[in-house]
Amino acid sequence: PAAAASLQQDYIYNTEMSQYTGKQMNKGAWGWGLESDHERKVFMMASQKASLERNVDLVATRVKDRANAMLAKYNIMATFEFKKEVLAKYSSQQQNQNEVVKIIGLQFHPIE
Repeated sequence: PAAAASLQQDYIYNTEMSQYTGKQMNKGAWGWGLESDHERKVFMMASQKASLERNVDLVATRVKDRANAMLAKYNIMATFEFKKEVLAKYSSQQQNQNEVVKIIGLQFHPIE
């Protein structure tokens, strides 16, 4: 559930951000303060997205710890499987593109 919520929020956030400038320009010209409402909404979504990603890490760590506790007597160890994503470079001051590492599953290894 935590991973699904994070993925869903990623999709919503990306959709909202793709329309951000258009909503700023269109509604800002016609309405009073509508762009501020939209900015607030986007920033709150970014905050929620970060919280949901942290929840995924915490839940995954608990699952891995429990798996390791159960598998230790069989000499099997669980580790995380990761997926890296390159993040957009938003500043000319930024030397390199950053990466985000997401937990996507478990790998199992024999202990020798």
